Amino acid sequence: MSEYDRIPSLEGLKLGPMIKRARCLRVGLSQLELAERVGCSKSTISNWETGRVQPPLRSLKRLFEELGFCGDERRWAFASIGTKND
Repeated sequence: MSEYDRIPSLEGLKLGPMIKRARCLRVGLSQLELAERVGCSKSTISNWETGRVQPPLRSLKRLFEELGFCGDERRWAFASIGTKND
């Protein structure tokens, strides 16, 4: 089994669940830890994960880097919020 095989798939998820799953299962960060790395509040991370609020585009790049999103996952994330990744 390769290291990539151990990474939980995010395919087919909406953005909020993608963020939560990657945060918990891939990088093992709390909401507070991720918030500190991305430069926002813990409640902002919570709002993104529940889908109450979509992350602004300026935050997505940093969020994707911290969560280890690959190219396909970035495309799924943008598709889930109806935004093109230009």
